Amino acid sequence: MAAMAAPVEYRLLTVWRIEAPLDVVYAAVRDSLRWPEWWPGALAVAELAAGDAAGLDSVRRYRWRAALPYRLSFTARTTRVEAPYFVEASIAGDLEGRGSWRFARAGAFTVVRHEWRVRTTRRWMNLCGALARPLFVRNHERIMRRGAEALARRIGGRLQAVEFGELAAGEAAGCRGGGEACGGAGPEGGREGRQAGGAEEGLEDGPGGWSGSGPGNRSEYRSEYRSEYRSEHGAAKGPRNSPAHLSERPPEGRRGGGAHGGVESGRRLPHVAVVALLAGTLAGGIATAAQMFAWWLTDVPVWATLLRDARLTAAIVMGREALQVPAAGGLPWDVLFVATLVHLALSVAYALPPARLASRLRGLPALGAGAAYGLAIYVVNMYGFTVVFPWFALVRDPATVFAHLVFGLALAALCPGVSERSR
Repeated sequence: MAAMAAPVEYRLLTVWRIEAPLDVVYAAVRDSLRWPEWWPGALAVAELAAGDAAGLDSVRRYRWRAALPYRLSFTARTTRVEAPYFVEASIAGDLEGRGSWRFARAGAFTVVRHEWRVRTTRRWMNLCGALARPLFVRNHERIMRRGAEALARRIGGRLQAVEFGELAAGEAAGCRGGGEACGGAGPEGGREGRQAGGAEEGLEDGPGGWSGSGPGNRSEYRSEYRSEYRSEHGAAKGPRNSPAHLSERPPEGRRGGGAHGGVESGRRLPHVAVVALLAGTLAGGIATAAQMFAWWLTDVPVWATLLRDARLTAAIVMGREALQVPAAGGLPWDVLFVATLVHLALSVAYALPPARLASRLRGLPALGAGAAYGLAIYVVNMYGFTVVFPWFALVRDPATVFAHLVFGLALAALCPGVSERSR
């Protein structure tokens, strides 16, 4: 399991463009002790060490919560301060790495660039990283977007743009949007920034050394991004993040009209994988519903038993700590989240053999084979898994047998139809 739990690295870039004085924006971001007053998701910030007069070597502990049902806690030690242009900190705790804030003027606007180069340390996040990384990234983006909106309200400024991107392994960064806030439109369509041709066209450099951009695609970026930003607040529709969010996709992989009439010509998932994903997800949901119905019929507390099984499943990834019931009570959202991911992954994995045999699964013989397959999975889960995860012995009961039987039958019934419709 140790090899599977390798840290997952994230190199995330966020750029805010706010119509407000640089000093005002810098002061609000720098005063992180007050973030919980205005930044949604910032649960608590505590100062552990004050540092010097400029805040160098100060240490603060942060606790965050966002849309996904888990919380993060980490400390940040300030390692570099160049007021009011640059702040950098080393990160330790649930995340390890470094983060930085960079501030620059662009006419009446202040452009804020946040770089977040961290890796996860919690075992369940590392094990789920390959599957859940896009969810974790979207969670980060949601926090940063809400922070930008809240900051603009707090200081009475106007938020013009929010952009997200992935940082390269080195110092060069790429930002979805291709606008001047991302460093301009270089030869690779915004992947690398370039020196401004003049102060009017770019950002004013501070000691941090962040130069602005040349004209590039400025007018196109501004008009399209404003449409996108309005769409998130109830107006016209637009792309999710910025124009280049679409332009970065390979043209041959786009959906839509054109010569191909909406057919996606890029590489697709293998047919068997698609069938396993769809049929496994549906069969897993049906089996869970069947098990809850069996509990209800036999007067077993449905919600308490579901939480128990969620803890047992999440403990595969999170370890025995997931088995503990907090004295404070409340919903264990992190446990439920991890249990759902594990259940989904197992359901899809178990659906692969029937997906391969989809063309042969027909009639009553197929249902008989599905029932036998479901019972075989029960033996693997309840007797094989217990060699490594002994707590699964708790759920060797008729309701669990019934759920596995339904799962096998559902796979046998679903795979042929899903196979035909997904070709």
